[in-house]
Amino acid sequence: AIGPNAIDSTGASYGSAAATDSGVGLGGDIWYEYTPSATGIVAFALCDLTGGGAADYDTVIAVLDACGGNVLGFNDDFCGFQSAVTVTGTAGVPMVVNVSGFGGATGTGVLSVIEILGTPYCVGDGSGTACPCGNNAPAGLLPTGCVNSAASAGTLLAAGTASVSGDTVQLIATGLVPGLPCLFFSGKNAVNGGAGITFGDGLRCAGNEAVRLQVTASDATGNSITTSAVGGGLVGGDTRYYQCWYRDNTGVCGNSHNLTNGLAITWDN
Repeated sequence: AIGPNAIDSTGASYGSAAATDSGVGLGGDIWYEYTPSATGIVAFALCDLTGGGAADYDTVIAVLDACGGNVLGFNDDFCGFQSAVTVTGTAGVPMVVNVSGFGGATGTGVLSVIEILGTPYCVGDGSGTACPCGNNAPAGLLPTGCVNSAASAGTLLAAGTASVSGDTVQLIATGLVPGLPCLFFSGKNAVNGGAGITFGDGLRCAGNEAVRLQVTASDATGNSITTSAVGGGLVGGDTRYYQCWYRDNTGVCGNSHNLTNGLAITWDN
């Protein structure tokens, strides 16, 4: 299920051909089936919110399109000796998740499942346009913007169903500077072919007839969320490009503002 899921591989046996095909000798295999509720990126992580491991043993994770099928994603060590991986999922199409232990290790942990509605782009890790003053973020499990003065980087995610009439999509920004204003906005195109251009301490990724969706303030942990993502004459079939522009009073590049990564969402009626 979406969110944290307790796992326990105690007493599990050595795995299967599908897991072995992932390229690592595994053992202590436990298997799950997961069906995404929306098309987009799905993250499976045995890591906690601080970037530490969320299992008491050395884990390995693989995601396949079916039992004995193709490997969609695989990871051994992501946060210490624990594992995390992102794959592209399709709404209503099941995938199979294998959690195993390196060298046959077993134990307990928490497997978090995160669905990302839409397609992230314009990431501040230097893979496209470099951040303004070398403040590139390290490549990670989730997309981010450029590093801010809180030694984090703003991540823009979305949750809900991309239906204009349903209006359930919420934009979620994490990793902001705590307790300061932020503006969620949309545009009709991805700036600079999706690579973005430097702006303040970050990259401006969304443009063309920009629409101010909502002004909020980040909480004490640097998170902020909208009540809606619908605006600017949006109709079914449209693709909109989203971003959060946020205050950073002591910015690392000498400016007072930064931005998250961009996020593209294609809408139904």
